[in-house]
Amino acid sequence: GMVVRLAFAVATIVDPNVLLVDVYLALGDMNFQVKCFKKFMSLQEAGKTIILVTHDMVAVAKHCHHVVLLNGGSIVAKGVPERVIPLYDELMAKSGAIAPKIIAQAVSTS
Repeated sequence: GMVVRLAFAVATIVDPNVLLVDVYLALGDMNFQVKCFKKFMSLQEAGKTIILVTHDMVAVAKHCHHVVLLNGGSIVAKGVPERVIPLYDELMAKSGAIAPKIIAQAVSTS
C-alpha cells in the first residue's frame, strides 16, 4: 500500500500534462482512493489528461469521458462510458477467467 501511495505522490507532484494510472490504485484503502480521485478532479479542472487503466466501472462512469475497451489485445469498442460499459459487462459475463481491459480517458470538458 505504501509503495502505491508513494508512486502516486511522485507521479502527481510534478504537475503532469498526461497522467497514466494503472489498476493498482485499487490496492489502496478507501481514504487513499478518495484522495486520488480528488487529485484527478483537480487535474481535470486544470485541463490535464488522465488515462485510467482499470476494471472499476464505477470509477470509469464517474470520472471518464472517453473509453476504449480492449480484449485479447484488440480494440472491441470505444466511445462514451454509457455505451462501452455495457459491452465490458457482457465480455466479463462471457470471459470467465480472462478479463477484458478498459482504458478510460478522463479529460477536462472545458
